[in-house]
Amino acid sequence: MAISRLIAPASAQDLPVFYLFWVLLYLAINVIWDIRSSKTPEFHWAHFSGKSPVAYSAASFASSLLLLVGLANPATMKVAGDTMVPVMLAGFSGIFFGLSEMCPYKP
Repeated sequence: MAISRLIAPASAQDLPVFYLFWVLLYLAINVIWDIRSSKTPEFHWAHFSGKSPVAYSAASFASSLLLLVGLANPATMKVAGDTMVPVMLAGFSGIFFGLSEMCPYKP
């Protein structure tokens, strides 16, 4: 599998690979952080059902990343036209929101 499919999907067939990679990576970071943290209760699979907001954040993160990666494509930039700035703002805000939600506990 080419690493470019994980970073910049070039076709509709690459999209599921892109999403699956980024969502699973996000979830893995959250779960490992949860297991290793002394600020959360002891990890148990019974608590895993509480991870649905994390899964939502992971999907939002991956979608926001796709927006930003898509703007790097000249054809997409041409189609985006006057909406490029709002699309960039949506992408960056989704990334920042996703990163803040990755932490398994509230500060």
